[in-house]
Amino acid sequence: MPFQHSAMLMLCPQPRNSHAGSAIDLGEDYESRYSQRDMQIRTPEDRKKAEQAGRLAEYLTLWIYRLQGYKCVCRRCRTPVGEIDLLLRRGHRILILEVKFRAHKHLPEEMSLPGPAQIRRIKKAALWLTARLTPDPHTDIRLKVVLWTGWLKVRVFEM
Repeated sequence: MPFQHSAMLMLCPQPRNSHAGSAIDLGEDYESRYSQRDMQIRTPEDRKKAEQAGRLAEYLTLWIYRLQGYKCVCRRCRTPVGEIDLLLRRGHRILILEVKFRAHKHLPEEMSLPGPAQIRRIKKAALWLTARLTPDPHTDIRLKVVLWTGWLKVRVFEM
């Protein structure tokens, strides 16, 4: 849903609206299937590999949108209220992207999307940044989550 002013940024729907405020039912056998293999404590080397994969996913996402005519205004923008992965602009449209990469294709998609607290933080950072861009009243500001599950499957969700 596009909107016209940054003040309406807080009103845009969340990608998890069907599960907002409730626990997600993952099934009875979820813990038995995934607890030992996927829920292990990550080592510093695992964290480093995940960070590198996330940066590569951001880089590939940037180029996908560049090929669509968007220009990068800011990458990994740090604000006093949070961080934005990518801020892109094309004409009167501003895109604010949160990029997620998950190597575990078998996990439910809902587990890979940002939670309510992270969405609030992203929206606050987006408001802080767009206020400094001085968009005109016709500027269309959109927040999206780009979810990479493996390197061949990309899904985009509106926040």
